[in-house]
Amino acid sequence: MVACFHRHGHSLLEVLVALTILSLGLLAQAGAITLIVRLVDRGHRADRAATIAVTRLEELRLAAAGGLPPCQGGSVAGTQQHLHIHESWTGARTGGHATAWVITTRVDRSSPIIDTVSSVLPC
Repeated sequence: MVACFHRHGHSLLEVLVALTILSLGLLAQAGAITLIVRLVDRGHRADRAATIAVTRLEELRLAAAGGLPPCQGGSVAGTQQHLHIHESWTGARTGGHATAWVITTRVDRSSPIIDTVSSVLPC
């Protein structure tokens, strides 16, 4: 009588190769996730900087209607820090009955993200 043996399971080498491939895939995923998180954070900060600039422009628009110094021949400038966002603005009379405003926001001092909003407001 001849005994018939069936092979069950995998060899140790097959398991090690499968684990190596799985580990490399997981490391690639972790690197991609880290990059995505960094980009999302940068996007949130840039969005916040744009919101701050638009809010400042609206405040200046309301103040111009009330007779800001640029509407009377002077100029106005200022800066403000909002957590990681630095904001600066300038306004000067353009001639006639209008003022030109430039609002610049920068996310972090080391960041290359600079957003500039400019507008002409009536006096």
